[in-house]
Amino acid sequence: MSILTINGGLLALLIILVLFSAFFSMTETVFASVSEAKIKNYVEERKTGAKKALFCVEHFDRTLTTLLVGNNIVNTALSTFALTFFMGFIRTGNLELISTAIITIVLLIFGEITPKTIGKKYNDKLVLFLAPIIYVISYILLPISIIFMGIQKIFTGKKNNDSQVNESELETILDTMVEDGEIEDDEHEYIKNVFDLNDRTVEEIMVPRVDMVAIEDTTSIDEVKNIFIREQYSRIPVYHEDKDHIIGIIYERDFFEAMAKNIELKNVKQLMRNVLFVNKKMTVDALIKTLQESKTHMAIVSGEYNDTLGLVTMEDALEEIVGEIYDEHDEGSVKQKLITKINDNTYMVDGDMFVSDMFEEIGLGEAPEGASKLSTWMFESQEDLPKIGDKMTYISCFTDQNENGEYEDYAKKIVLEIVEVDDRRIETVKVTVDDATEEEVEQFEESKEDE
Repeated sequence: MSILTINGGLLALLIILVLFSAFFSMTETVFASVSEAKIKNYVEERKTGAKKALFCVEHFDRTLTTLLVGNNIVNTALSTFALTFFMGFIRTGNLELISTAIITIVLLIFGEITPKTIGKKYNDKLVLFLAPIIYVISYILLPISIIFMGIQKIFTGKKNNDSQVNESELETILDTMVEDGEIEDDEHEYIKNVFDLNDRTVEEIMVPRVDMVAIEDTTSIDEVKNIFIREQYSRIPVYHEDKDHIIGIIYERDFFEAMAKNIELKNVKQLMRNVLFVNKKMTVDALIKTLQESKTHMAIVSGEYNDTLGLVTMEDALEEIVGEIYDEHDEGSVKQKLITKINDNTYMVDGDMFVSDMFEEIGLGEAPEGASKLSTWMFESQEDLPKIGDKMTYISCFTDQNENGEYEDYAKKIVLEIVEVDDRRIETVKVTVDDATEEEVEQFEESKEDE
């Protein structure tokens, strides 16, 4: 076999090794920079390779070890074979120095800088293609990776939950920035609210069914016009027979535009747009993304039996970040006070107030799980239609700081009494708060167990 053939084979091998080095470097950058939320969306969309990509990201220490081991094996082999290759051309005592210099330059350009730049720029596209390959390689190199991860644990200790640490660290930084005056309190609140979007569900922020303004598909055009003028809504759901059968959405703009153009309207179905349905357990951040992708601002909230629980809008979702949004149609264009303190233990609360906000405002610990607006919470607790004078009692047990800054256990008895009702809708509730006795706490706990 001629020297030319041997050198040709070595050159081909060197090119392959450089490509492998580029592959490992690019893959490392892709998985280090890609958004985990983006990959979870891919999983929900059932894209090929998404589940393996999510596995690699969630087990990033293992993935990174695999990539580093693979890259080091390739680079070691590259240096060894490069020395053999250049021996056929260079006859000097500085062979190792020249070989190292050439390989270093080649690796920097084609094995590091270029592939990492590409990986950073196209991470969300490359991750689905690369994940299945890395998934297989990680199992091939698993014995070696386990050894390196074991050594790493000895020096670095137990693996921490990165997402929790990162969020906690970020909140600490934000608190420091507020203290230093670098950001305003409201900006701080907005950012912290964003953290909570994946903890709150659509059910917690929706307009409940009992408060929904909707029209039947047989409603006359004149009546639809009156409803738009009276209610001042830009979108109204349309149902067939009852609210469990929402068939579309009619837009105020479409309706009055048709009237202005003297278009003959026989029924509301002529102007209906498609309706978007979302599950009550969908998180608020997922809702915002869904509404954006659907290019709509309203969705109907469905229960487990496809019944209508309420409706939710983009405005409802954004209010979770910036607080109540008021437009020109809101009464007086000023913020309505949802809670009024009568004395030290009595409050008048608007039915539209969220239970969680009420508990926070009064200082009652954690709100009951699943409770959304106060009116809905009380409505669901009543066996009959709500009426003035109806009461319900809830006891909240929690730990909080006292006036001296020391933590103390509290048990609060919360009595809620309906004082204003409008067409089955609970408008105003009187809330009375007192200390609960041990006997009352025990009775309340027993009643919850019996439910």
